[in-house]
Amino acid sequence: MSKKLSKVVLGLAVTAVIGAGAIGVNALAVSSAFAADTSQKAPVITSEAAPANTNAGNTATVVADENGNQAIVSEQDQLEQDLIASDPVNAAKLKMEKDYKPTFVAGTPSEKDLTEEKAIELAKKSVDSEYALTDDTWSKFSTYAVLNIVDPAAPVWSVTFYPTNQNDFSQIGTYNVTIDSFSGKIINIMSAADGVG
Repeated sequence: MSKKLSKVVLGLAVTAVIGAGAIGVNALAVSSAFAADTSQKAPVITSEAAPANTNAGNTATVVADENGNQAIVSEQDQLEQDLIASDPVNAAKLKMEKDYKPTFVAGTPSEKDLTEEKAIELAKKSVDSEYALTDDTWSKFSTYAVLNIVDPAAPVWSVTFYPTNQNDFSQIGTYNVTIDSFSGKIINIMSAADGVG
């Protein structure tokens, strides 16, 4: 047998062995797939967690426990649960922060609300009637008004009169008036300088 012919025969033999090995590996993979446990108790997701999409744009995870029970958990909730598990001392603090309700949310007046100008006018009249400020004192104030819509069913204007020049604070103080934005009723008048004016 010539050298050339022996190379060809050897090449064909190697190719046949590699092909037979590939077929054997594929056959093993297919038989393993058909033999998988398909009982109801086996979790659909076998890894500890798999990412999922949520409508809110937050990431979530499908979590399967050791019994195959599954739940969709937001990334934020999972972080909180991990923190509680790792640091039970701060669990109460975390709960308080989660249950925190804001006391102020700035908003824009609707058609039902007083305008900012009307709120300032009512606030100034109420401070005048309560403290009788002089025109000279009023000339030293700047005004800040904001609509608080933390309770959308009962928005309130908070109007603050504060010294334009901070050096005048001890002489004229600061006044804050809270007004019901729907009715115009004065809810509260506060002063940092009662009796000054």
